[in-house]
Amino acid sequence: MTAELPPAQAVEGRLLDALATEDDQWLWEVEWSVNAICPEVPLHDRIQLARQVVNSLLVDDRITLWKGQWPGGAVEPLEMGNVDRLQVDDLPWTEPEGTDLHVVIRMPVAAS
Repeated sequence: MTAELPPAQAVEGRLLDALATEDDQWLWEVEWSVNAICPEVPLHDRIQLARQVVNSLLVDDRITLWKGQWPGGAVEPLEMGNVDRLQVDDLPWTEPEGTDLHVVIRMPVAAS
């Protein structure tokens, strides 16, 4: 039997719930959340699902991405070049010690 990934909507819901209660999430926490549900699924597939969820929320302006300083937190909005890098580089999606690009996910600040 082949291991199955959870639906993207379930992963999205978990991320949005975490953001609502914890303010920030590190990018790799999305893959870790998927791993907690289905650790038998290959890492590449879990990263692809995490990437799909984050990209969808980003396009819909439901999240913002920030350059982070591990373990300190967000320091500045993520530059477009680094957003593009996330489409091809799997390391920022998996481990804080394995990459030089640390990304924080936040809810957009409401306009006043």
